[in-house]
Amino acid sequence: MPLLTEKKHHFGVYVIDPRKFKQLPYGFRKTGLERAKFLRQCLVGLQESYSQLGSQLLVVYGKPEEIIPTIVTNYDASLSYQREYATEERQIQQSIEQQLDSSRLHTYDGNFLIHPSEIALDPFPISFSSFRKKAEKVLKNTATLSEAVPETLPSSPKQFDLLRNRPIVYHSKTVFPFPGGEKAALYRLNDYLFTSKAISTYKTTRNELLGENYSSKFSPWLASGALSSQTILQQIRQYEEIYGSNQSSYWLVFELLWRDYFRHAGRHYEDRLFHASGINNSALQSSQNMELLEKWKQAKTGNTFIDANMKELALTGFMSNRGRQNVASYLVHDLSLDWRLGAAWFEHNLLDYDVYSNQANWQYIAGLGFNPKGAAVFDIPFQTTRYDPTGTYQNNWINEEIR
Repeated sequence: MPLLTEKKHHFGVYVIDPRKFKQLPYGFRKTGLERAKFLRQCLVGLQESYSQLGSQLLVVYGKPEEIIPTIVTNYDASLSYQREYATEERQIQQSIEQQLDSSRLHTYDGNFLIHPSEIALDPFPISFSSFRKKAEKVLKNTATLSEAVPETLPSSPKQFDLLRNRPIVYHSKTVFPFPGGEKAALYRLNDYLFTSKAISTYKTTRNELLGENYSSKFSPWLASGALSSQTILQQIRQYEEIYGSNQSSYWLVFELLWRDYFRHAGRHYEDRLFHASGINNSALQSSQNMELLEKWKQAKTGNTFIDANMKELALTGFMSNRGRQNVASYLVHDLSLDWRLGAAWFEHNLLDYDVYSNQANWQYIAGLGFNPKGAAVFDIPFQTTRYDPTGTYQNNWINEEIR
């Protein structure tokens, strides 16, 4: 989201791009209802945060490459924004840059746990393990990771209309009954670490399927920018100072590093994250059989464990990491479908959709990148027995109807 500076005024701009809601050739829109509702909550929260700082957030509908240069010109402003590396986002930024004088542009690499300038990634590590070893050395030698957050911002040049906050209706069985926005994110962070202390068992519960606290549930706020990985790490360090470090507190940092690895990968590989052959340029026999895809999407595969997970995804916009790995493996290796179909369906649904993690994780499962061992093929019957031995999770979801 860009920040515009006009003389002595500052204000944020968020452009809702209609292409994010376009109909895909696979029979569904790029962004689905649950994800769109969460985005709206995040924007309402962001407007509140700007207001508390004495400024405003302008929310506009249209193409960013058409709207932002016009705003910059009309307000005689400068533009500060975070670089993005995925194909669509990068092309939009390049189009904006071509229309504006470089003296008006201020860009930065953001949303990393470890800034690219702090870690040497040339050549880029082909495995997470190689990245992690380097990253942990950087974190160990970093005394503090405090973020510079202003207490106030100069006012905006005019009064902007605010989004209306609409009542939130959650599915009765969702494991993510939380609103979007910074306030909700910080509340959850404090609750998970210091109130419930659920972080103390994270390593043993993270593969569970039911409940609010089997995992941190930070990912939707991380993906939206309402919460940063640096803030999470800072709070984990405070938790460890009070209660001591343990395998679970370490493992949550471990998972943050996975996310960081994939964002660094996006910066390095750019368009190759979207190639059918992956970053490894490997051949993989697959099809775009729409009938099979529809059965997978609509939770009609006949495999109860897979179908239960797919219903949870469609109805709530969330699914456990264990579920994601299984349904992805099933699409790629059991149905022999193009991994990009599954990646697109996840993009449509997931509250925590992040382009870099999404594409990289699907390539990992397909054996097209980030996995030195090759494809990650899950034995679904074994997984079902191990992670849902009594069928509690399946019984919880299997009789639900997808709208």
